[in-house]
This record gives sequence, structure tokens and C-alpha cells, in this order.
Amino acid sequence: MPKKQSAKKETKSKVFTIFSMVLILAFIGVFVAKKQYRMRNASPTPKTTTYTLSEVAKHATGDNCWMAIGGNVYDVSAFTDKHPKGTKYLKGCGNEATTLFNKIKKHEKIADLLATFKIGVLADN
Repeated sequence: MPKKQSAKKETKSKVFTIFSMVLILAFIGVFVAKKQYRMRNASPTPKTTTYTLSEVAKHATGDNCWMAIGGNVYDVSAFTDKHPKGTKYLKGCGNEATTLFNKIKKHEKIADLLATFKIGVLADN
């Protein structure tokens, strides 16, 4: 009987070793595949779009509101319904609104929020 138990232990040990090797190879395969996926699907650095003030002026309504502020162009259309001061800021739609923006008391604090709406830069006229 000891030989049978020894053979069982040896078989279990071989199965465990094979299983461990397969598991390690599977993990390596996952990491390699993940790296290849990232490399294939890496988005290229977006090209900065440049807009003229006349292009910005075409977007001068609450539903379609672009503003030029500090040399950048922002599409704030999605924020018009959520703005805490209501429609007061809509005066900047379709315009160069840097002065209007700088009049806001906490404009430095909302600069990060504004950055999420950036769509390009303002061309030198």
C-alpha cells in the first residue's frame, strides 16, 4: 500500500506542477495581451483645433454656446441649464468673453471646471 500512496502523491505533485505552470503562463499571456491592446488602441495626441472669432460667433445661443476666454475656445452648451446664476452668463455666447469671465468673483476657482469644456484655441485675428 505504501507504493500506491507514494504513486498518488507523485501524481498529485505532477498535476499540481502542471496546473501551476499553466496558471503562470495564463497570467503572462493576459499581461502580454493587455499591453498589446493598449499599444494598438492608444489614442494619438489630439490635434489642437483653432477657431476664429467669426466661427465662435456662429454659436451664440443658449443651446449652442461657444465662448472665447483667455485665448481658448469653450463649448459651454451643456452647462447652460446648470449654471447657478441662470442665463446671465449667456452674454458671452459667441463672443470673446475674457473680460466677462474675469469679472466673476471666483473665476480662479472655476477655471478647472471651464477647462473640461475646452474645444480649441482662438486664432490670432
